[in-house]
Amino acid sequence: MDDATLAAVLAAVVEHGWPAPGALFVVERAARDGDPPWPDRCHALRTRRYGDTALHRAEYLPGDEDVPGGG
Repeated sequence: MDDATLAAVLAAVVEHGWPAPGALFVVERAARDGDPPWPDRCHALRTRRYGDTALHRAEYLPGDEDVPGGG
């Protein structure tokens, strides 16, 4: 999946409010493709490479304005 499509998918997940605070995102892609285009409120944690494949992890950490009942 190209970066633009992946960015759109990840952004849609966040914009729809599906992940809970602290949710873990995991993206598997070719190691040569580099880091995923994480949405603003997703913070990269770690990348593990396995040959030609890489697993990228990020944590969703919304601000108070993103949480129902938040500031």
